[in-house]
Amino acid sequence: AAAGPAEATWEGTISDDWSVAGNWDVNALPGWATSVIIPTGTCVIYSGAVQIKDFTALASGTGDIHITVKNGATLNSLWNIDLGYVGDSNTVYFTVEQGASATAGWMFNTRRPGETYTTVGGTITALGTTSDYGVDVSSATIIDFTTTGKLIAKGDMVNSFNSWALPGNNVFRDRGIGATDPSWGTTHGVLAAYDEV
Repeated sequence: AAAGPAEATWEGTISDDWSVAGNWDVNALPGWATSVIIPTGTCVIYSGAVQIKDFTALASGTGDIHITVKNGATLNSLWNIDLGYVGDSNTVYFTVEQGASATAGWMFNTRRPGETYTTVGGTITALGTTSDYGVDVSSATIIDFTTTGKLIAKGDMVNSFNSWALPGNNVFRDRGIGATDPSWGTTHGVLAAYDEV
């Protein structure tokens, strides 16, 4: 895989396809050394394995952001998948379809001012570190699981996951049912993969 530019910002002037170089401000595809910024628009990873350094969706006041990882595709960020970095009236919609995956080497982070709505049909994995959560969410976070969706939080502090994730200050959904609803499923889609210590 190519290293790519140091930073690439999504413009989407040609199409919604991640793999079209002309959709990026640097007219080159992001690679494993690229920090990706998506300030607005619709961006779709239709196929293949995307490997980048860092991923940030800003929601910076220029409209909602729609990011989709399609069936069979993967998004792997060496550092974070960071959604809603800037708080305003816009929402980041992040969809990982059934058969797709997104992995953050450090954090899947929505604990930002902006609103986020994540739909998980495939698998989102956050590997964490020995001193940080793999998943961090806030009151502006909704994560909606389909019957096949999984969120895997891995890190030494993941044992605190339920205390701040369900159901107090944010909304997790299992097949469209909220965590506080009596119909909440027994398989929540949230898995904790603990590191060996």
